[in-house]
Amino acid sequence: MAFNHQSMNPCLSFIYSLFDENLEDCDGAGVLSTVAGTIGILMANTALKAIIGDDVFNQMLALDLKNNSIHRISIKKSNNCDICI
Repeated sequence: MAFNHQSMNPCLSFIYSLFDENLEDCDGAGVLSTVAGTIGILMANTALKAIIGDDVFNQMLALDLKNNSIHRISIKKSNNCDICI
């Protein structure tokens, strides 16, 4: 997910509303090294696409590496968000 502070794109606060407070964090549950590497490659690719002018904002990729699936999720600025306004 790419975030552009200088435009009218949505902020990242909506992400925290998606998670269950009872889920373990990375410190407690651990992180599989291949997941971190995969995310790093996708982030680098997204940064390069943003630099050349591709529209990479207002969307998020959700990766499920247990089931090898990727979902593109469109995100929109919330009129009820104190941060987005």
